[in-house]
Amino acid sequence: MKKIKLIAFFLIAICVTVNAQDTTTVYLNKNWKKVKPAKALYMQNEIKLNSNSIKTELYNLDGKLLSSGYFVDDYMDSIWCIYNTGNDQYDTLNYSGIKEMYFDNNPKSQFEDVFFIVKEMPVFGDTSTKEEMQGKIRQYIDTHMHYPIRAKQSKTQGKVYISFIIGPDGKIYKPTVALKVDKDLDFEALRLARDFPDWKPGKHRDMNVAVSHTMPVTFELK
Repeated sequence: MKKIKLIAFFLIAICVTVNAQDTTTVYLNKNWKKVKPAKALYMQNEIKLNSNSIKTELYNLDGKLLSSGYFVDDYMDSIWCIYNTGNDQYDTLNYSGIKEMYFDNNPKSQFEDVFFIVKEMPVFGDTSTKEEMQGKIRQYIDTHMHYPIRAKQSKTQGKVYISFIIGPDGKIYKPTVALKVDKDLDFEALRLARDFPDWKPGKHRDMNVAVSHTMPVTFELK
């Protein structure tokens, strides 16, 4: 009976969506492999909005929406929404402007001088040692990372290296991918770096200065 209900839900969802847009539906098991509807744990709708835009919706076994977002020209874009089990939106991921960062090859920044090493290096969080700061950074990344859906399905993993400038005001400027792995993982790593809370800025000769920083963002499927 449960399988019959599941298939009925999938068919209704397809019929409703197809009336409005061109929709492709795939069924996925717990390992994110494509399967027949009766063996599925997830249903994914890919809704073609126009020639270069696709909206993706992911549902679980009970027909609850888990996430939705947009691909434009095959790159993640705009606002992605993540939902909890009660279908309440609890997180939004903003990929607007990430594509421009990804393809920005201009090495210049708005700061006249950018340092790599200063006597007082920038600090993230309320930490007193390098090890504590690295732990705080990992904690922030683990808490705020959302593994991109296509990378999950293709089982893509890796370590993306992100470079950015911590300005004299402690804000993040000009994040770029120093070592690419996969465009979806790269985009998520850029989003994480761009949205970092303010740091305690670095100091040179008792003045706050801009300091370049590079860090890894590790994507690992468990």
